[in-house]
Amino acid sequence: MSRISIGLKITWKIIKLIFTLCIFTVIAILIWRIASSGEPKEMKSVYPTAQLAELYGQDGKDLYMFDQKQRSMTSGDDNYGYFAVTSYRIIPEIDQIEIVVRYNTSTIRNVAADYGLDEIPPRDTELFDISLVFAKDLTPDDDTDNLGNKEGSVEFVRCFGEVVMETEKNLYNYKKLIFDTSSAGVDLTELMSDDTLLAIYTDFYLDYDSFEPNYDEKPIGAVCLYDYKSEDNKMKLSAKDVEAIENFAN
Repeated sequence: MSRISIGLKITWKIIKLIFTLCIFTVIAILIWRIASSGEPKEMKSVYPTAQLAELYGQDGKDLYMFDQKQRSMTSGDDNYGYFAVTSYRIIPEIDQIEIVVRYNTSTIRNVAADYGLDEIPPRDTELFDISLVFAKDLTPDDDTDNLGNKEGSVEFVRCFGEVVMETEKNLYNYKKLIFDTSSAGVDLTELMSDDTLLAIYTDFYLDYDSFEPNYDEKPIGAVCLYDYKSEDNKMKLSAKDVEAIENFAN
C-alpha cells in the first residue's frame, strides 16, 4: 500500500472519529438541557394553604384537583419558548389554582431587545407581571360564539396571585404562584357545574422600569391552562404533598 493510500486512510479515520464525537457531544448537550429543564425538587410538591389544609381535613387524599393536557409553553412566532407553565393544579372547591412558571435567561435577553431596554436586567430582577384570565360564557345556550371575543358573548376576568416560592436552576428561573379566584369574583365550582367556564390563560406582561402592564394590549405571551373542550385529568396527592399539608396543619 502506498504512503498516499495510508495517509488517506488515516485522515478518513480521523474525520470519522471527529464526526462521531460531534454527534455524541450534541446528544449529551440535548440530554443535559432536558434534564436541567425539569422542575426543582422544592417546586414539585403542593404548596399548603389554610384552605387546602381544611379541604384535606374533610376529604383526605380524595380531594379533587386536576389539570389538562395543554401546550405548556408560549409558541408564537414572536415569543416561542419565552415562558412555560411546567405544572399546575386547579382545585375548584376552594377556588384555588397553583402554577409553576419557568423562563430562561435568554427570555430576559430577548424581552430586553424586544422592548428596547437600555441594558439586560439581572436574572434575579422582578421583571414580569403574571396573572390568570378566565373566559366566561355569557350565552351558554349558543356555543357558536364561544371561540370569539364578541361583546356580550364572552366575559374576560383577570385574577392576580401571589408568588410563594422562587428559585433558579441552571439557565432557568422558576416561580410558584397561588391564585385565589374568589378574589376576582370567580367561583370555579359554579362555572364548571353550569358549563360557563370556557378557558383559563396565564398572561405574561413586562413590569419593569418605565414599562407597566397594559391589560388592554396583547401580553408578551400566554399559556392556556384550561379549555372547555379538553378532558380534565384528576391528580392525586403524592406522599410529599400529604407531608407538606399535614406539616402545615400541625
